[in-house]
Amino acid sequence: MMPIEGTPVRMAIAIHNHQPVGNFDSVFAEAVERAYRPFLDALARHPGVRLSMHWSGPLFEWLEEHEPSILDALGMLCGRGQVELLSGAFYEPILAVIPPWDQQGQIERMNGYLKARFGVTARGAWLAERVWEPDLPEVLARAGIEYTLVDDHHFLLAGADAGALREPYWVESTMGRVGVFPIERELRYRIPFQPVPEFLGFLRGSARASGEIRVFGDDGEKFGIWPHTHDWVYRDGWLESWLRSLEERQAIEAIPLGDVWEAGQVTRSIALPAASYPEMMLWALPAAEQVRIEQEQHWLEAHGKPDLARRIATGTWREFFARYPESRRMHRRVTELSAKVEHAGRSCLARTQYEDARREVHRAQCNCSYWHGVFGGFYLPHLREAVRGHMLRADALADGLQGPAVGWTVERGGEEWRLKSSRVSVGVTLDGWGAIVELAERRRPFDFACVIARRREAYHGRIEEAARRAAAQGEGSAPGEAAHKPETIHGSIGVKEAGLERLLEYDERPRYASQEWMISASDVAAAGSIRDSIGRDPARLRFAPTRGRDTEAAPLIALASAGDPRGTIEKEIVPGRDEDEFEVRFVGLPAETWLVSEWNLSLLTAAAPGRRLLLEGKTRVACAPGSTGEADSVTSMRLEDSEYLHVALTLEFEPAARVEWSPVETVSLSEAGAERVYQGTAFLIGFRSGPEAGSAPIRITARVGEVGAGL
Repeated sequence: MMPIEGTPVRMAIAIHNHQPVGNFDSVFAEAVERAYRPFLDALARHPGVRLSMHWSGPLFEWLEEHEPSILDALGMLCGRGQVELLSGAFYEPILAVIPPWDQQGQIERMNGYLKARFGVTARGAWLAERVWEPDLPEVLARAGIEYTLVDDHHFLLAGADAGALREPYWVESTMGRVGVFPIERELRYRIPFQPVPEFLGFLRGSARASGEIRVFGDDGEKFGIWPHTHDWVYRDGWLESWLRSLEERQAIEAIPLGDVWEAGQVTRSIALPAASYPEMMLWALPAAEQVRIEQEQHWLEAHGKPDLARRIATGTWREFFARYPESRRMHRRVTELSAKVEHAGRSCLARTQYEDARREVHRAQCNCSYWHGVFGGFYLPHLREAVRGHMLRADALADGLQGPAVGWTVERGGEEWRLKSSRVSVGVTLDGWGAIVELAERRRPFDFACVIARRREAYHGRIEEAARRAAAQGEGSAPGEAAHKPETIHGSIGVKEAGLERLLEYDERPRYASQEWMISASDVAAAGSIRDSIGRDPARLRFAPTRGRDTEAAPLIALASAGDPRGTIEKEIVPGRDEDEFEVRFVGLPAETWLVSEWNLSLLTAAAPGRRLLLEGKTRVACAPGSTGEADSVTSMRLEDSEYLHVALTLEFEPAARVEWSPVETVSLSEAGAERVYQGTAFLIGFRSGPEAGSAPIRITARVGEVGAGL
């Protein structure tokens, strides 16, 4: 039935506000002043506008501590029935990829907070990144959730009629069902970028049937934080014009999702596949596949087949774990730790400590540092380190639940072994490299080994093309060109620094600590440096746990190399003189050979007050951690931050070593554009044997500690 002439289009609006665990206070504060506060203020001036909102747990916690007036304003809007609050997993994990007990725990944590702070019992929920998997209806229904919303893309991939996506559907799993609203893609791309009169014309022209519901669900940050949107939305009056149209019902009427759910009778069912919004599903693919599929989609659209282009199934969110092994490793680490906490919680009497450990696990599940696209914080060291910090806190609390530990222990897992004391955790991968993947000071806590490899991303081709155009055109476009009217960030790319294309180098090995090579002295001499002799190739020495040796009772990790015709190198990671120190030692180096041990380490930034790299030996060197240099006859090196992190790592070498160091920098994309990001520093530590194979072991003694004021 066609809509009656003059009847306003009903639109369910859901605004999602979120900041990641570990984001800078300045970013939270800017988002408050440029988006969250002015949006709420504008909404309060239009009491006839009613909509749904979701605020994530990390944002709620920050606002409670720093800006409680925002929560008071939100509570006022809820109290007068203007805002419906949606639940969700509190710390914004990808709900489908965390353990069942955490799925329930995260939603229960949000439900409890909404009830305690706002007196609200939420019936609907927001899914982080709108990532859907087929077993979620049972998860949501068990937590008391009646409805959620995902993109119309999910429905198209299930074979739905594109003309029948303006109503909620039932979606079932084996033991539960939930209502799901399709989010209209066209609305996401027009709001708030299209002038309001044009947008209203679009709504009138695209209306199909009386009683239909158009659903807009998207990030609140696009109302002030996305590039150029603050002036457009507030100064130039876009939001005021939109809210006035909603309040006056000028072709459009706003309605919360809960009202639609309460009033409507759901008549259709559908089985949704694993999916997310279409941009996310492309980002999850390898770079070359992203480019190829985008080209195919553009070809279909250009040949009049846009509906078919939108039905191309691409990646799923879990593919980020395949693209980024560091992300997969962290996910496995947190998941195994969650199981450890859950197991301990069933029998322990220390309920407060158990709940504290559980909360730290939940914080470590925040999705942002596990993936990358235009959004996603995988390339942001402070977000990765924040998640690791919460994981390490949970690890310490979980150890406490199992009883007091004295001295050093070894945890043996299927993919990783860990040498641990109360102060240090050293994780060693068993994937063939025997490298250190975790080197953590457990009291702060801080992981010095939180460095990632450089990989090609699909948008790197656009950066290279932009550089070629700039070289051909000279200065390029004039400053301020096209700056008045913003565009969606899915269709634009900016470059925050000239010359980024020169940084597009890619690694063929992970950026772990203590990964080794044996190189002949003649090869190093011919290359001119250790760095040039190994390039970006994988480490050549592959280590596996030593067999046939009684190491089960001893607190050490014993490894041996295999497959090198020059002989076997034994590698042991053992406790040092106290609980702050451990040692990596090597035995079996042939004559006239370099043993090179690469340690990729980070203090999060390349240079900042209090952050120093110190080398002692033949000459003393003091410089920034992210500098480039080399030194011979080095007896020790020290990374320290006395101002912010208050941690230090010292490596002592026996015998003295040659050390070459250089920064590891990526080029990554964010909402603000492509930028250089310091990931850490690669330290190549070289030990050269003489004309006779030496029997004395090579030792790298590592000591972690706290440093700075107040310690």
